[in-house]
Amino acid sequence: MTRRALALWVAALGVGLLGTGAAGELPAPARGIEAGRRLFMESGCHGCHTLGAMGTPIGPSLTGLGARWSRDEIERWLRDPSARRPRAHMPRLELSEDQVQALGAYLSSLR
Repeated sequence: MTRRALALWVAALGVGLLGTGAAGELPAPARGIEAGRRLFMESGCHGCHTLGAMGTPIGPSLTGLGARWSRDEIERWLRDPSARRPRAHMPRLELSEDQVQALGAYLSSLR
């Protein structure tokens, strides 16, 4: 095998190894958004909030929330709604920090 052929073979092998990963695995930011979407649905947030045509219009619509609030603002709200609005009707949720961040990623992606 010539040097050039060997170099091409090694390069091809390296590309093949670098390109492998879990099939269908999402990049980290997309995984956070997807985890937040699932949490939104499983926690019943749509029982009080609308998102597009889905949900119940008891609380404010969350459609386009990411265009109005930053992710940090959303996460602070989720941690303690009454800190931002003392008379907020939204109950204080018992969310882990991971859950707050996942919901923050999802809700801030809604533009």
